Amino acid sequence: METKILNTDQKDEFFKVYREIFRGAPFYEEFSDDKLNKLFIQAISSNAFAPIAVNEDGEIIGFGLCIPIQEYGNEEGKKMLSQFVNLESNLYVRDVAVLNNYRKKGLGNNFFSMMIEYARENGYKSLSMMTNEVGSMSKGIAVKQGFTETGLVQEVSSLRVGGSQPEPDRRTFLTLEL
Repeated sequence: METKILNTDQKDEFFKVYREIFRGAPFYEEFSDDKLNKLFIQAISSNAFAPIAVNEDGEIIGFGLCIPIQEYGNEEGKKMLSQFVNLESNLYVRDVAVLNNYRKKGLGNNFFSMMIEYARENGYKSLSMMTNEVGSMSKGIAVKQGFTETGLVQEVSSLRVGGSQPEPDRRTFLTLEL
């Protein structure tokens, strides 16, 4: 396995892997091409950091994505988050995801370490993230890396596989001061 930075030539493969990861358990989420296109544009922007892991065939098997928090969410959300982080110097961990067959091999931990190093090298004072309150693999890794829960919990509802509307997920907000 090798770690690289996502590039513009990997759009279709990124869409495929993103859908495969988040379509399955425990997420069961659906994403339109439009939503994934916006995410991809954000991922390859100069303000983002998007490490990927590739297998021996060069296929993407996992990724991380972090962006300045000012570029994430709406104004109401930013106002809520500003009570926990300085919006001018915070890097938001948007995603950390690995295909099922490659989990439990240290890739998630690797992505978090890379994003923390990137944040330090680029003058950020903190990182933040939202993740499922219960059963989140990334939450466990983040806590091991030094992230702490802020106490902010939000209910989020996303379109599920098959178009069903689920019970809202409870997401918790974590931060890491650098």
